[in-house]
Amino acid sequence: MPRKSIVTNGNFGEPWTKADLFFLRDALAHGMSSADVARYLRRTEDEVREKSKGMSRTRGLRASSRGREGDPLESDAMADG
Repeated sequence: MPRKSIVTNGNFGEPWTKADLFFLRDALAHGMSSADVARYLRRTEDEVREKSKGMSRTRGLRASSRGREGDPLESDAMADG
């Protein structure tokens, strides 16, 4: 069963901002753990994992549909809020 992080007074369930998405992508690209990212963004580890999975799926689909690499954050930010 996946570990759940308890977040109080955090961003749990709130829309992801462009800054959140930028930090998420950059932090994971530089090897930060999903647990550390979750603590920094005041979100659950599950939220961080789900969003990062969604970003990688979106990137692959958009790159093939447009024939070039797209910024996965742009569409995610617009879709989320």
